[in-house]
Amino acid sequence: MEEECERYRDKKNRMNDADYYRMRKQEDEIQTGIEKLKECEGYGELVRQDLQRLDRERHAYEYRRGELEMMMNNFRGMSVVILTAFIICMVLLLILQFAFEMDARVGYLLAVGVVAVAETVLMLRFIDSEKELRRVQGATARLIQLQNKVKIRYVNNNNLHDYLRIKYSTESSAALEGLWKQYQQEKEERKEFAEAEAKTEFYQKQLVAKLGNYRVTAPDRWIGQTAAILDKREMVEIRHELILRRQALRKQLDYNNQVGENARKEIMDIVKRYPAYGPEILAMVDKYERISSHHA
Repeated sequence: MEEECERYRDKKNRMNDADYYRMRKQEDEIQTGIEKLKECEGYGELVRQDLQRLDRERHAYEYRRGELEMMMNNFRGMSVVILTAFIICMVLLLILQFAFEMDARVGYLLAVGVVAVAETVLMLRFIDSEKELRRVQGATARLIQLQNKVKIRYVNNNNLHDYLRIKYSTESSAALEGLWKQYQQEKEERKEFAEAEAKTEFYQKQLVAKLGNYRVTAPDRWIGQTAAILDKREMVEIRHELILRRQALRKQLDYNNQVGENARKEIMDIVKRYPAYGPEILAMVDKYERISSHHA
């Protein structure tokens, strides 16, 4: 029993009392807390993945919107260039017609035809780009709204996760689960220790009673030395230790007696040298001896 108690006391990596009593106080809800933490962590991971996906889609739409706006600006620029070229061409045709009296009707027809076709193509491309831009802007707006909703869910989940971590004084469900397993093991070990300690106390009382029946002097002193009762070698060790202690005490007593004897001789020498103060000195010595014997 004593060896079991000693092994428990000497065990390394034991659960500290603060964690143990905190876990015992929340024992009925720890498993529910672990499940809730796992749900929060799993849901939080899914929400993070959704946010990342939405963010990638939003960036893709924004990139496409930039492309469309650049294309539309290019169409406007090309339209201006074509119209400018058309005006210059018309001026040259007018100069050829009126200054040089040349027939420029074919030139007029070609210029107008080319400009009409080019402007029509640019206008159609511009309209298609504008329609696509509106679709992209609408999709981006919907993505932003959806992203905001997901962010709200993410914040709410984070708040719940923080609350649970504070409530159970842990960083994650894995840490709490590990502490819960350690608590269950510690609880069982403490129960076994308490039982062993109770049995040890019971048997110690029985041992003291039996030693008393055998008229052993001071039976209580053998409670911590039960091994010596069972093992002769241990008894030899204890006897050797007692002998050494007795010798040390005897040496100390002899030393004290020697010191006392030397002190008395010195006092008597002083009395002989100063006989006038002899009675007073002896009275002081007698008073000191009475006080010392009273305290002893």
